Amino acid sequence: MAEGVVFWGSSRYRLQVVPKLAVPVGNEALALGDRPTDVTRAFGPALDRSGLCLMIVNAGVEPITVVEIGLIGRFGSPRISAHEPLLHDRGPWPRQLAPGDSVVAYFPSRIRHHEVLGSMRRAYATTADGGQWTGTSPALRYFVRAFPDRRRRASAVRFAE
Repeated sequence: MAEGVVFWGSSRYRLQVVPKLAVPVGNEALALGDRPTDVTRAFGPALDRSGLCLMIVNAGVEPITVVEIGLIGRFGSPRISAHEPLLHDRGPWPRQLAPGDSVVAYFPSRIRHHEVLGSMRRAYATTADGGQWTGTSPALRYFVRAFPDRRRRASAVRFAE
């Protein structure tokens, strides 16, 4: 199965959840990329200001309503949820997606400083019927490594002394 297409739910529904880097390229524009090199080639070394977003595509045959997005780690680790994300088209949330529709939902910039960001492995989208769809990408792996848990780093230094 391709990246970004793992799902739990009815076979009538199918969401693709693809994390992407969002890098500001001006006062009013953002560049979206799958890999850090996609963005640095086109816009220079602006990755220190990058954010994270999810592209959510309804690849099913029926409309579906997305009510929550977030990041999850392995097994019983904590999750980071965004119940009301910023949307690319400034439309309403929760978002109903017709077959073939998509939406780009941005995480707030403060996610870089979240204490459990370093343990996140997959992005998810939850639907109104309780289904959860997950996906990963090189963008998510880069973002998690680029903005590691500052508390963990500080405690590692303290214990190493």
